[in-house]
Amino acid sequence: MSASPAPKSIPRIRGEIPLLGSLREFASDRLSFFMRLAREFPDIGAFHVGPARFYFVNSPTMISTVLAGHGEFFAPSTIVRHLKPLFGPNSLLITHGEPHLEQRRMMAPVFQPRRVASLDAGMTELGADTVDGWTQGQILSVPEAMTHLTLRIVGRTLFGVDFKHEASDLSEAVATCMEHAEHLSTSPIHLPMSWNTPRNLRARQALDMLSRRMTEMIAQRRQSGRDSGDLLSMMLAHRDEDGTGMDEEQLRDHCVTLFAAGHETTAVFLAWVWGMLLLNPEVYEKLQHEVDTVLGDRLPTAGDIQRMPYMQQVLKETLRLYPPSHMQGRTVLQDVDIEGYKLRKGDSLLLSFYVLHRNEQFYPEPERFLPERFTPEQEKARPKHAYVPFGNGPNVCIGKYFAMLEANLLMSLMMQRVRFELMPGQHITAEPSLTLQLANFHVRVHRRGGQGDSRTALAS
Repeated sequence: MSASPAPKSIPRIRGEIPLLGSLREFASDRLSFFMRLAREFPDIGAFHVGPARFYFVNSPTMISTVLAGHGEFFAPSTIVRHLKPLFGPNSLLITHGEPHLEQRRMMAPVFQPRRVASLDAGMTELGADTVDGWTQGQILSVPEAMTHLTLRIVGRTLFGVDFKHEASDLSEAVATCMEHAEHLSTSPIHLPMSWNTPRNLRARQALDMLSRRMTEMIAQRRQSGRDSGDLLSMMLAHRDEDGTGMDEEQLRDHCVTLFAAGHETTAVFLAWVWGMLLLNPEVYEKLQHEVDTVLGDRLPTAGDIQRMPYMQQVLKETLRLYPPSHMQGRTVLQDVDIEGYKLRKGDSLLLSFYVLHRNEQFYPEPERFLPERFTPEQEKARPKHAYVPFGNGPNVCIGKYFAMLEANLLMSLMMQRVRFELMPGQHITAEPSLTLQLANFHVRVHRRGGQGDSRTALAS
């Protein structure tokens, strides 16, 4: 009987600083650091952020295994503990195993493609209301405008509330909480939240605002007894096998999670789409022509999506280059062998979709923005594990159909009514944190269709 082959040795990154490890690179230039790791480690490699050791998984098939093939061996990384003060212990982003599956089963009916498609009228109604408020010649911050827009849509479609007059305060509170979680994930020293440091005070105030607003929203719906068929109604009506419903903490955690994650990542996505169009005017023109040809002056619907294939290609290529959820962490639950590498219980893994989507094996000239990569023929020729902007497996984003419908409808609507001109001196660059943010950039608004038509204006 032959002996089992010895496990492969997992290499370590070169040149780490004692005690700090690769903290400086991870915190200051994360995307370049990930690309460096990919160059050094074809399959998997080790690095440290302060005292914490991580294994960077680079092999596409290993990433697929970690996400889906052996999900029982992996849980969300210990990094997510920094999100617990924001989303709460019951959040889909925090839980694992049977509690996670039970919560997904409860929410799944709302996020089924057919049910999501029925939300199209509400999305376009709010989208039109917002876009029609942009005036000819107005200077607009694209990231801020997309955040305002998606925040209103999540409020209306999932909770039956229009946050129009609260959008700035609520989005700022979410940004403050996310920034605090990002700080905790990269800092070797964690001061207790109870300490009254300026950072902790800002984070606590933001958390209190979000929690209070969600609690008020839940109480108002309970009092009204109204069943709107939205997510909040379904959560209030949900009963376990023993007849027990969700307690207030569970309801609050789910509402905060879907409110914060549901609008923030889609806003980032839409801002990146505009950034790519402004940097690639020939793509902008081709997409503009498709939207005008298919829609004319009428509002887009879910049924129009299949009639605009180039829009799908543009959106997918944007998600390839700049997936908002650009990295994920996993904790190993029990010893497991993957492709000859021995991973032990408690090990922390880091997966970068930003790097995976730049693998030259699947994407020649990976830094170029080429929507044609996502023609049906090209997609069919690529393995599914080469493209995972929403993750995969048991933790795949439950709102991916919602996000894609929203992106299709809002991009179509905006392109119908306005044209953006990039202001001089603006740069479209990434600012990675927990999500793949981009630096603030401004555009000049040109109304279309008789309101200061600018069909020939291009990004400078």
